[in-house]
Amino acid sequence: MSATNDDLLRAVELALADKWDAAHELVQQYDDATAAWIHAVLHKIEGDHGNSRYWYRRADRMDHVNDEPRAELAAIRAELRQGYILQFSVGRAYSRAGLGTLKLCEGGSSVASPHHAVCQK
Repeated sequence: MSATNDDLLRAVELALADKWDAAHELVQQYDDATAAWIHAVLHKIEGDHGNSRYWYRRADRMDHVNDEPRAELAAIRAELRQGYILQFSVGRAYSRAGLGTLKLCEGGSSVASPHHAVCQK
C-alpha cells in the first residue's frame, strides 16, 4: 500500500522527536519508496546498518546511506512538504524533482497506479 504524505510526515516527525518505535510502526505499514527511505533512516538510527542498507536499496536511495540521520529526516520532510516525492512501487522509486533531476508532473497532476509517478501540489 502506498502511504499518504500525511502519514509519511507524521513518521518523520515522530522520528525527529525520538519516538523511534511509533515512527517504525507507522512507516512499516507501507511499501512505497518514500516509506522505504524513512524505514532505512530509522534502522540507521537504531544502529542496524545491514537492515538499513536493505531499505536504502528498496528505496533506490543508496546515495544517502552515509548521511547524518537527523539531517536526512529533515530533507525528507522538506521534500514531502513541497509535494515533490515521486512514488513508484518499491524498487522503482525516485524522488528527484526536488533536486531538479527528474520532474514528471506539472501543475499538481497525479496518476493513480502505484507503478507510476504521483505528483502533488
